[in-house]
Amino acid sequence: MKESLFQKTGLIISQIAQDLLMKKEGDRIDSISDYQERFGASRGTIQNALQFLKEDSAIELRNRGHMGTFIEEINYLVLQQYSQKNSLVGIMPLPYSKLYEGLASALYLVLKDSILNFNLAYVRGAESRIDLVVNKVHDFAVCSKHAAMQAQHSGAPIKMILGFGSESYLSKHVLVFGNEKDKKIEDGMRVGVDNNSYDQRDLTQIVVGNKEVEYINIHSHQIIQNIQDKTIDVGVWNLDEILEKKYQDIYVVPIENEAIDEFSEAVIVIHEDANSVGLLLEQYIHVHEIRRIQEEVKNGIRIPSY
Repeated sequence: MKESLFQKTGLIISQIAQDLLMKKEGDRIDSISDYQERFGASRGTIQNALQFLKEDSAIELRNRGHMGTFIEEINYLVLQQYSQKNSLVGIMPLPYSKLYEGLASALYLVLKDSILNFNLAYVRGAESRIDLVVNKVHDFAVCSKHAAMQAQHSGAPIKMILGFGSESYLSKHVLVFGNEKDKKIEDGMRVGVDNNSYDQRDLTQIVVGNKEVEYINIHSHQIIQNIQDKTIDVGVWNLDEILEKKYQDIYVVPIENEAIDEFSEAVIVIHEDANSVGLLLEQYIHVHEIRRIQEEVKNGIRIPSY
């Protein structure tokens, strides 16, 4: 019976499921006549599609007379199975540090059993990750709050839906010198900067301030190597990787600046049109759970799994 009904009204079921994915408990759904007009289907087909979704526990509805029909319960996982979108792919930084390993593990553990066909991909560079969301190649991206804000300021059609708090993206930023005697940036120094990285570029400009320096454009992941090779005198990098990889022949000075807090927070961004993706993620991702798993991985209590 179910299979026969689905074959007959499958497209309408998918369209209504996609529409319902953008709603939440307490929302009013469109009327039968509204759905008829939107999807070009008969009244009976719309009714059958809604009945199918109710019988499969995707939704529970309550009619409130002239006020309309409202959602009492909603199961996003079931709706996703019937919608035109039955998979979800996120993208985040390469997990080269315990903090990133913890974040990747947390997202994977929280979402893999909740969302059909969920996968995580890994790409270096916030701009690249955000571009993949803008071009709808991936459904969401993890980046710093600063990178997200800069992309929005540049006109990227994205929105932040979840933030994980201070030091969820990177714990500390530091100045890395090649000379032990150097403690701060001075005029004439060669400063490594990655003009393709919102975070590294903007943070470097903040800490350089009004100093007269020579900027050397390099990839941010080559900062340490260039300092060791004496190609540059100083660069901005994160303490997590330095501690974990135990680099030699470099000298680290902490950056003390309240303006850099937004660089340390991890956020999730989606395309501004991807309301259903946002609702799915907000349904299943709880910040306290993500942070708990992240800290367990960071502190060696939990084995990374992603």
